[in-house]
Amino acid sequence: MDATTTVNAILLPRFDKQIKMAFHHGGSYRWDNIKRNGKRSWQGKGRYFEFTLYEQAEYGGGSRAEQGNMPTSDVEGYQAGRVFNTLHYRRIGITGLLAAAATGGDDSIADEKVQKTKNAVANMKADMARQMWQDGTGILCSINNAAGYAVGTSTFAVDAPGNWVDGAGTALTQGCRFLRVGMRVAIGQPNDLLGTSGTAPIYRKIASINRAGSTFTVTVALGAGETIANNALVVLGSGVTVNDNNYLREMWGVLGSVTNTTPALWGEFSAAAVAGFATGYAGIDTAAHPLFVSYVRHFSGSPQEFDSRLLPDALSFMKELNDDQQVVKLITWHPSMTSEYAATLEGDIRQVPRKQVGGYDMPVFTYGGEIPIEEEGHCPIGHILLDDPKTWELAILQDIGFKRFAGETWWEDDETDSARARLEFKGNCFLPERWKAGLIRDIRVTRAPAY
Repeated sequence: MDATTTVNAILLPRFDKQIKMAFHHGGSYRWDNIKRNGKRSWQGKGRYFEFTLYEQAEYGGGSRAEQGNMPTSDVEGYQAGRVFNTLHYRRIGITGLLAAAATGGDDSIADEKVQKTKNAVANMKADMARQMWQDGTGILCSINNAAGYAVGTSTFAVDAPGNWVDGAGTALTQGCRFLRVGMRVAIGQPNDLLGTSGTAPIYRKIASINRAGSTFTVTVALGAGETIANNALVVLGSGVTVNDNNYLREMWGVLGSVTNTTPALWGEFSAAAVAGFATGYAGIDTAAHPLFVSYVRHFSGSPQEFDSRLLPDALSFMKELNDDQQVVKLITWHPSMTSEYAATLEGDIRQVPRKQVGGYDMPVFTYGGEIPIEEEGHCPIGHILLDDPKTWELAILQDIGFKRFAGETWWEDDETDSARARLEFKGNCFLPERWKAGLIRDIRVTRAPAY
């Protein structure tokens, strides 16, 4: 135990601050800006945060005749929004054999733990960057095969990037872009993943991925009684309990915050505990409070080519929603959208402002020469976000750091001859001023990447 204690003494003062710095900076543009440029980081206790929505001014004013009565003052209107904490973990471990092979002594063991910690932080940050753009459901991709796969099958096809989820054309699919070799996944219908259907999800580990063909292969083929047809994939936990997976437990993200798709059931909460989530956002029913909405334009059932009128139309509507104020400071899309936009530009591309990037003279795309356009690899294909990153908030219950057990960050497991540690982050991102963000979706991209 002395060796582990010595390493803990090295890691604690050395890495707590560095872990936070690495986690909150140097990732995706959106993740960095929410933390760095947000008006504040919300702090709170318990399972949720509350914020105040100011939705109704005191209309104690008006125009009157010379001898008319003064207007009556009114009551200002407020609503309480509720933001649930989401819980995120990353486990690390080294075996006793590896520790014994570190012949340099405590420093060598510490170096191995340092490297594993760096890898864990990098992987966790990448996952948070993905969640920042998603809808909170945790679904990585969908398998659509009405006939189902036969017993003995180990390779499955997912919807290719740029295709439609269904005939309604409600969203572009993302292919294998979020799958990773070695990832453990749960496969099933939503009720299977929630543990409410009586049918357990199918648990598998991904062995290989064919991104060009939009297929993946698992380590163990389907066995007797196992069926995969039209199913969703989410990240698996330990698999000890039937609903031990990411389904409905991720951060709300851009899609969840802008399009009213934050789930009605959240984690272990009952429907009564989160009443209103099915028709609104953060517990506020947008049907009853119509000002608490974002501008969303989609082309259900009719995929739309990129049109030069899309952006000016969206900006005009958003300006009207915000009392004639231009609140959009940034336009963000997936890199595959850039070529669609470039095709609409009139004249020579050399007219576009340029800057030095890595020693090369690169074009910098803007809208109207004023609003910068940012490419984000985690942005859903076929979507365009118009917003100001400073309007987003990050509610933090517990910032990233080591979980301590009896003061130790690494503890020895004598049953398995190993040393283990756990990184944790508890919080959520949300959009309290939803009217300052807009989304254009269902745009066909002609050069969708082969993820």
